[in-house]
Amino acid sequence: PALPPGEGWLMVEVGALADETLDDVLTRARVLAAAGQTPHSLVVPAGREADALWRIRADGAGLGGRTPAGAPAWPGWEDAAVPPEKLGAYLRDFETLLAGHGMDGLLYGHFGDGCVHVRIDAPLHEDGGVARWQRFLEEAADLVAGYGGSLSGEHGDGRTRSELLGRMYPDLRYNPYSGLTIDFEGLRATNKEGFNAFMTELSAALHA
Repeated sequence: PALPPGEGWLMVEVGALADETLDDVLTRARVLAAAGQTPHSLVVPAGREADALWRIRADGAGLGGRTPAGAPAWPGWEDAAVPPEKLGAYLRDFETLLAGHGMDGLLYGHFGDGCVHVRIDAPLHEDGGVARWQRFLEEAADLVAGYGGSLSGEHGDGRTRSELLGRMYPDLRYNPYSGLTIDFEGLRATNKEGFNAFMTELSAALHA
């Protein structure tokens, strides 16, 4: 089906409650769409039209490999998340941040969970491009942390973003790992007492 007019689309799946008919569900979906205060919306029942719409979302990862202008886009800041009730404000600030660095990317994700996927046309091939990308990542991390979010809402930080974790966690909660030594060799999988002692020590270090 043709998408409603707009530059971005939020897809919401509404399931049936106990004893609801198809008409009941469609009515509830239309009420939900009207509450979104958008002039354009589309409600379709389960079936071929709905499947076609969800395929657009499923293709997001492939489509996100290019920016709207067609430039190659790269991973590196692909699944930050903020509390869902703060998502709209975060997206506006994030797009401002992208524009301020002369970068762009297609946004998609699991918006009900506040998780945003994006690949960005980082200027890695340009002179000074790596430094520009680093500055962007640092500012993006500060932005997410300011909204009480996570640098990695779905797939983990890995080695790419691990150095940014200090911007998300207060020093007293992040730095104790560097001074914490645990005798794992002395612990056994079946040693419940030893495992409990380990967890107690770990908890004490994190909350010191």
